[in-house]
Parts: sequence; structure tokens; C-alpha cells
Amino acid sequence: MTSSFIGCILTCTFLCICLNIGFLYVIFEQKRSCDRVVAELEFELEGYFQRRISNDFTDSLHVPSHRNVAKNQERLPAPAPLVDRSQRPASADSSPLNLPSLAGNKPPVKEPIQKAPVKKSQSPKEEREMLKQFADSIPDAPEPHLGTTQIPEFEDSQIDHVPTVRSTVDNVHVVKEQKELSAGTPDFLEEIPPESIEPGRHFKKESREPAEDEVGIQPELKDWELPEKYATSEDVSSFRNFDILIQPKIHKDDFGFAVMVYSELLEVAKRRAIRETYGSKMKEVGATVIFHLGRAEQPVNNIEIQIEAEENNDIVQYDIKENAYNKTLVSLMSLKWFDKVLSDNTPVVVLSDSRTYIDMSQWSETVGLGDNKRDWSVCSQVRFYDEVQRKGKFGASEEMYPMEFYPTYCQAGCFGLSRDVVKDIVEMIPQTRYFYQPQKYISGILRKKTNRAPPNALKNGPLMCQHLDDMRFLSKRYNLSYSSGSIEGMLREAHESLMK
Repeated sequence: MTSSFIGCILTCTFLCICLNIGFLYVIFEQKRSCDRVVAELEFELEGYFQRRISNDFTDSLHVPSHRNVAKNQERLPAPAPLVDRSQRPASADSSPLNLPSLAGNKPPVKEPIQKAPVKKSQSPKEEREMLKQFADSIPDAPEPHLGTTQIPEFEDSQIDHVPTVRSTVDNVHVVKEQKELSAGTPDFLEEIPPESIEPGRHFKKESREPAEDEVGIQPELKDWELPEKYATSEDVSSFRNFDILIQPKIHKDDFGFAVMVYSELLEVAKRRAIRETYGSKMKEVGATVIFHLGRAEQPVNNIEIQIEAEENNDIVQYDIKENAYNKTLVSLMSLKWFDKVLSDNTPVVVLSDSRTYIDMSQWSETVGLGDNKRDWSVCSQVRFYDEVQRKGKFGASEEMYPMEFYPTYCQAGCFGLSRDVVKDIVEMIPQTRYFYQPQKYISGILRKKTNRAPPNALKNGPLMCQHLDDMRFLSKRYNLSYSSGSIEGMLREAHESLMK
């Protein structure tokens, strides 16, 4: 009797377990079906909002659309009656064609038809033909303007891009007319853009020592003179002012030094990596990092930058169209912004880009918090008697830079300046011809015009400012190697190896 009672208990237990498993299975299936429905609804909502945003941008750009017809716009004429295109029109010499009538088998009327008969129903083929004719009768919407085809009346708010070589060559007469009508044209429009010197090809430069001058100054100590077109003062101040679209709210402006990072619009991952790596040590060393950007051609990208700027409060955006040829303009505006906003209580500024990892502790010791440095300029890498390349990625034609050597300048990495040097360089900006390479222009040409000595090289400067695009040099000199294939990944690896 006892065994039968135990068997009943086990049987009931087994049945309860089976019922629970079945109940859980039903709940799981219901949840999976609900998740599928929710995913489909989210997909539909996302597509709907994307269409709404696209339509809003289209309306803001004043692009006409055949879907939305304005109230005051005249309606398009009704499409022409259907005609069999396989038949050729009858000429005066040919006999009339006997086309079948749509209403029946009666022969066509020879008198001209004043009004097309209204049909109550149409076959699918006829409906497709009618829609095709209706679509052909609608004018195409104008495509957005992607390049410069004419030289406009230049004002401060309109100097935001550089024409291509083709547009420059095709519109030579327009430039001449503009020179006669206006007081002057932007100097960077008169320069030859780098596209004309084959930037896609890399040419190996022949290393040769520059000859000594008459005094016998050693080549590695000589700061080469500027060409006359850069040394001569001319008024280009009207082409060096741009509106600021976004700037951070500075709550505390007594930083020991400020890092101005040039960044491109779509480098969101790099900016996030910088904030998470050496940007996270700003409070420890009493510094700040500010990203400087141009503007995008597509409005949706500018909206994303606004959201990022509101979240992080570390972005300055200028009304300068983002272009490799306009990188110098953004760098110049970053110096002017520092001189106007931060220089009163911040003694030093460091210029860098989003592809460089900065050792903030070493820079803090080098700058020396609390010291009021004067006449101070340093580089992570200094280039002496660098020969001008006429071809390649960083080439300059003889019209752009006539002399054979650049003045001493800071190569890729970091460039530190005291605020008195920044003020002198900013004063030279409105009277110096444009050059499209920012390192050579700011630390070489503009610095040379201030009559200041060349910048000093930091000890282990390439290690303090690791330019991650030149890993071959870093691995050869400092035995550095990172496994990541992206710049943001290498930024995090550099920070982790430094924190160990």
C-alpha cells in the first residue's frame, strides 16, 4: 500500500512538471511572437520618421516635389491621349492609317478631335502608359549644388569653400570680372589647389643638403626666408572671418593649458575615444580639450553635431565647409577662438588632431602649471630645412611656394604655444597669403613673420604626442606596437599601456 501511495505521488509530480513545462513553452512562444510584432512596429515607425525627416529637410531646402503640390501652384495639364508609339505619324504622301478605336471597331474620324473622350475604365497596360506620360511631363527636381561653378560676390559669410581645379579653369573669365568689380578676391582662390599636383601619387623625395649661405650658417640651424608673396603684407582680413555656429559654455576659464583638437565631422568614434582616454585626465592636470570642426553640406550631419555638442560641451563649429583644403582655415579660427575666449587665464595652448594620443601628465610637467610662460613654442617633432615637394600628397607648385625650402616648422603631432606667441600669430593672419598645409603655415610661415625663433623640439616628443598614422616610425624608434586596426582602438590601447 505504501508503494502504491509513493507511486501516485511520483506520478502527480511528473504530471505537474510536464504541465509547468508546457505552460512555460506557451508563454515563451507568446513572448517571441510579441517581440516579432514589436520589432516590425519599430521598423515601420523608424521608416515613417525617416520619411518625415527627409520631407522636412526637402521642404527646408526648397526642393520641389511632385508628391506635394502647393496650393497656389498651377496644376499641370492633363496627359496627352494614348497613342500607339509603334506606328509612325502619317505624312502628307502616305495614306492614312486605320488604327483600331478604343470604343469599338468603327473607323477613326478624320476630323481633328477637340477633346479626348473620358474613359470609365482602363486596362493595366493603358494605365501604365498614362502614368508614364504623366511622369515625363513633370519637370525634374534640381539636384543640390555640390561644387562651385561660379565665383559669387565674396562676403564674409560666403567664403566657405574652395573651387575645384576644373571649375577654376573653366571660370577664369568669371574670376577676372570679379577682380574688376570687387576690391579683391580671397587669396586661397588664387592659389592652385593640391589636386593639380597629383595628390594621389606619392613620390620619393631625394634627400639633399641645402647649400650654406654667404655667412656660412649651418643648414640645420638656418631658418629659411619666406617668399615675397608671403613676406609682403596685404589686407586679406575680410577673408579670414567666419561665423561660429556652436561653441561650449566655459564655466571655468583658468585652465593651466588648453588642447585644441582639429577633427572632421564624421570622426565621432575618434572624439569619443579621446574623451574616454586622455580627455578623462583633464581635471587631474587642470586642462581642457576642445574639438574644432567645420560644417557639413548635409543638414542631418549638422544636427548630429549639435546633439553631440550639447551632450559633451566641448565642440566649436565654424561656418566653413569641411574640406581638406580648408583645414588651415579651421586651425586659424581655433587660434582666434583661444585668443578671444581662453587666453586671459590660460597661458598655453596645444594644437593637435584627432589621430594623435597625448600624454597629459608629461605635458602638464612640461608646461608647468601656474607658470606664466612667455615667448614659448615647442613641437613634438621639428622639421629643419625641409625641401619643398613639387608633386605628391603634400606638394606645392612653384606658383604656390616659389622657394626651395620651408622655414622650420612643427611636423604632425603637437604644437605648444604661449599666449603671447598666439597673439602675435593672430595679428599676422589678416595680412598673410593663404597656404593649404596648416603645420607649415602656422608654425612656419606665420611664426616666421612674427620674427620669433624657431620652436624647440621636446625630448621624447613623438612619445608624448603619438601620431598614430605613423606607427612605422613609432615602432622603429620607441618599439611601440598596437594590435587594433582603427585609430580609436589604438587610442585606447595607448591609454591602457600608459596607465599600467
